[in-house]
Amino acid sequence: MDRWSDLGRIRISLPLAFITERQEAGGPYKKAAEAPLGVAIAVNSQMTLAVAGGGRKTTLNFGDFVEGATRSVRLLAYSNQGFNLVVSSDNAGVMKPIESAALAGGPWGVAYTIAFNGAPPVDLSQQRTISLGRGATTKAGLIIPVDVQAGSIKGQPAGFYRDVITIAIDPGF
Repeated sequence: MDRWSDLGRIRISLPLAFITERQEAGGPYKKAAEAPLGVAIAVNSQMTLAVAGGGRKTTLNFGDFVEGATRSVRLLAYSNQGFNLVVSSDNAGVMKPIESAALAGGPWGVAYTIAFNGAPPVDLSQQRTISLGRGATTKAGLIIPVDVQAGSIKGQPAGFYRDVITIAIDPGF
């Protein structure tokens, strides 16, 4: 089976046989009675999201900022049902200087865009929900490419800039 078991209940009926002793040593057993045995198994929601290649977090390093520079990462999702990605940014989609001297000089920051699976960029000014998984993934999972592109750096002071993007997997109900 290549897919995860669907969410819900699996019901099967198995024949249950009651066996008596063998008629002769080494011979077949004698069936005394047979009755159906009903089995129900609850399949709970199972979802996992990881950085492809391993781990739960990664850093996209832009090095020296160049406007329009893109860094990419691939996520790997596993789910036995449809799912959404819930995406948020600590700085509302803006990389901000991490040095306190630069922060004291004004509202500095480099806006960026983030796109999932080749779709148009997502606005991170507030938390977003992205529907990607319409059903269970294969056991190999679903690869989700993520591209982050730096915006304009014009007029920004030199320094190190940072934002934290949180991506969670959530049931697609």
